[in-house]
Amino acid sequence: MLRPVRILIAGWSCAALLAGSAVISRSYWENKTASAEAECKADDSDTSEWSEFPFVCDRHLLGSDDGRPSGPQRRIVEAHQAANSWQTDAILAALLLVMLSAVPVAWYFLLDRIKELANAFRK
Repeated sequence: MLRPVRILIAGWSCAALLAGSAVISRSYWENKTASAEAECKADDSDTSEWSEFPFVCDRHLLGSDDGRPSGPQRRIVEAHQAANSWQTDAILAALLLVMLSAVPVAWYFLLDRIKELANAFRK
C-alpha cells in the first residue's frame, strides 16, 4: 500500500507545481497585457481626421470584438488570450493529474475491500 500513496503524493505535488506555474504565468501575461495597454494609450496621439474617435485600448472591449485588430491593439488581444488559455489549460491538467494519481490508491483500496469480503464469506 506504500507505493500507491507515493504515487498519490507525487501526483498531488506535481499538480500543485503546475497550478502554481499557471498562477505565475497568468501574472506574467497580465503584466504583458498592461504594458501593451500602456503602449497603446501612448500611441493614441493621432492627428488625422479620425482623431475625434477614441482609440480603444481596453482588453475587455477588444476581446469581445469579432474583427482582428492590428498594431498595439493586436498585442493586447494576443496577450489577454494567452493569459486566459494558459491558465485554463494548466488548471485542467493539474486536476487531471490529481485524479489520475488517485487511481492506484482507489484501486488497491477496492481490492482490499473485496479481499475482506471474500474472507468474510469463507468463514
